[in-house]
Parts: sequence; structure tokens; C-alpha cells
Amino acid sequence: MSELPPIDRGFLRLAEGLVHYRCVGRPQASDGVPIYLAHAGPGSSRAFEGLLPQLCARRFVFAPDMLGNGDSAAPASDAVDMGYYVDCAIRIMDSLGIAAVDFYGKLFGWNIEISDMGGGPFHRIKIGDTSIGGIMGMPSGTPADM
Repeated sequence: MSELPPIDRGFLRLAEGLVHYRCVGRPQASDGVPIYLAHAGPGSSRAFEGLLPQLCARRFVFAPDMLGNGDSAAPASDAVDMGYYVDCAIRIMDSLGIAAVDFYGKLFGWNIEISDMGGGPFHRIKIGDTSIGGIMGMPSGTPADM
């Protein structure tokens, strides 16, 4: 069995401040569309540490700490909605030079995905049998198939 690749950690800057993320691979070096993992809230991208290396066989995989969670800065105000978090996700992608992603969200992260149903840059995926609340997209499969 081959050794799993290491998880890298980094920060990028949005108008609100620094956003922490975990990733495996490099966006420009991957063969396919990157995978964006959005954690449940409150929480952090640490929830995906076991999954990140399993998904990166051919693709860049990243999981940011949503604003106000983990090691990321607080949101711009206390009165934010799902549209705000969708916008933040797109700005994170822009900062990484990524135009479109396969998106997987857990609980709160799933709400970000569903809020983007109007034709944004998120393609919906289902990872194994871990879909929550009816995530749509690819049929069930093993991480190595993705």
C-alpha cells in the first residue's frame, strides 16, 4: 500500500482577513477539477484530515476554515447569510486561481452548496456513502474513483 501524501496548510487573504486552509496537491498540477471540501459549522477543516489525502490521487483537494471558524478571520459583520458564505467560497477559489470545483459540504457546508444552485462555479459531488441531506451529483464511489 502506498503512503498517503502529506496535508499542507496555508493562509490566503480576503477583505475580512486571513483564511486558513488545508490541501493536498497543487491546483495547476492536477489532472481534474479541484475538490472543495466545506466543513460543518461550527468546526474547521480539520474534520477532513482523514479524507483529504484519500481524494488527491489525480486532483487538487482543499478545505478552508470558513470565516468565523477554525483559524480563519471573523466574517465582515455579525449579520451574514448563506449568500455571504457562497461569495466567500468563490473569493477563496479566486485567490487560489480556481475557476470551478467539485464541491462537497457537510451540514453547514452543504447549505453553501445548495445556496449556489443558481448556476455558480460549484459542481456537486457525493463522496462514497457520506452524502448529507441529499447532496446531488456523482454516483456513490470510492475516493480513488474520483
